[in-house]
Amino acid sequence: MEPLRKRFKTFHDYCRYRDSSVYHTINTLPLELLYKIFGYLDIKDIGTLSLVSHTFRVRVTDWISTRVGMKHATRYPQQRIREISIDEDDEKENEILSTVDFSCMSEEREFNAWITTCKNFAIFAKRLTMLYGTEKRLDFLKTWAAKFREMSLGDLSPGDDWSQVVEVSGMSTILANFTAGWDESEFSPVLAFLDQLYDIRRKVTAFLESDSPAAEIEREVRLVLRTFYWDHGVMCSNFLSHLFHSYLDLDMQDISRILFLMMGPTLEGHEMTGIKYKDLTIFQKKMVYKRCCVPNWQYCRVDTAITYHEAKDTMEDFGQILTVLFNSSKIDNEDLYCIIDNLVGLDDDIYGSSWLIDNISTMLLFTSGDLIKNYLLHLNNDRTENFIPSIIVAMVVICDRMDNELCPHGKEGVSSILGWVFSNFPQHQKETLYNNFWEAAMDRTVEMDITISMFDQLGEFFLREATKPENPLLVQNQIQDKLEQEDNCPMDDVEE
Repeated sequence: MEPLRKRFKTFHDYCRYRDSSVYHTINTLPLELLYKIFGYLDIKDIGTLSLVSHTFRVRVTDWISTRVGMKHATRYPQQRIREISIDEDDEKENEILSTVDFSCMSEEREFNAWITTCKNFAIFAKRLTMLYGTEKRLDFLKTWAAKFREMSLGDLSPGDDWSQVVEVSGMSTILANFTAGWDESEFSPVLAFLDQLYDIRRKVTAFLESDSPAAEIEREVRLVLRTFYWDHGVMCSNFLSHLFHSYLDLDMQDISRILFLMMGPTLEGHEMTGIKYKDLTIFQKKMVYKRCCVPNWQYCRVDTAITYHEAKDTMEDFGQILTVLFNSSKIDNEDLYCIIDNLVGLDDDIYGSSWLIDNISTMLLFTSGDLIKNYLLHLNNDRTENFIPSIIVAMVVICDRMDNELCPHGKEGVSSILGWVFSNFPQHQKETLYNNFWEAAMDRTVEMDITISMFDQLGEFFLREATKPENPLLVQNQIQDKLEQEDNCPMDDVEE
């Protein structure tokens, strides 16, 4: 066949070819054949195809509105997941391929497949509606998402906790990926869209206006806000700032209550025994526990974590979301420190007592080093001279309790916070700070909260700090006095 570049000797020849039926074959395909071709393509690629021309955008829009198109969109990209079984006769691994049924998923791999499918559908919808305005794009998404949910999940039990987790997780994944990269001016329509789905503004208002809100309200608000803004949602500090200040117009105390509702430890443990949860797998229980169970508002005031896993389970989410807000340009740092004060009960305490000092320190250790240092400076301006030493001694206690080293090799640990405090706090405070620190450390040692091993690490740390030339002579003299007191310990006379 003669190459095209030789056939088109003039531009007129090319125009005649362009207007011929050969050029327009793809646009004149029967819909049944075109839809058959779509069935071999990934859903995201079909979204890209819709950007080729107005004709293709119309055809793809018509296709996704059909049952065939939506069924294709709800299929897992690999269409099948792999299970491994062992043949007891020859001990060989056999691969069993089974189709994904999202309506009865119960394991983590099936849930992850559902999230991936929702993400791909969102990217498809984002590309297909790219040339429309914000309101029209959200209208399209609302219509398609309802059909997508019906086609993929079927008739889920409306009052079942696991069904709610699956549905809200899918919708939050779709909305987060659909709106990724949107300008802040478009946040309000997104929040209004969320409000239409879950009536979130009314529920948040009912929660904040009551000192003892109904457990069902707490569960619904926690599920929606935590899922959309943290677990599978936008995870964007700008979105949170817009939600708190523009859409809901909350003060610092209300924001702290919302944050605890979203991230606080719950009343029920991972076991969750009872008829309601007897058929759930371990993974399902974990998901329901994190997202649906009512938070325990008194836990941080009366109990504390003993193991690292318990501390991570109860405090890590607090630390991470505070770090996100700290790194945001939309929330003033002083406002954030006020939010933390209200969260842990240091200001305007409406619960009768503040958090245990160990829980405050644990939460701070799950944030960033910069946030810890700036918050300690904030506390130094507003609290008594004993509070900062108590906080950093509690950090040492938590470090010891979690079997961590004070100065871990190759990375910063609690020792970096100690060194920064004693190096950067005002000179006139250092002697008092140092004395109060050792007094608090001795008290915690008497209470068996600090082991001898950790106390030895503290001694080694301060000995290294004292020998640094940039440290003030005052601290060196204080350490020397401590060492001399230890040399003259009364226990030595007893042994002699």
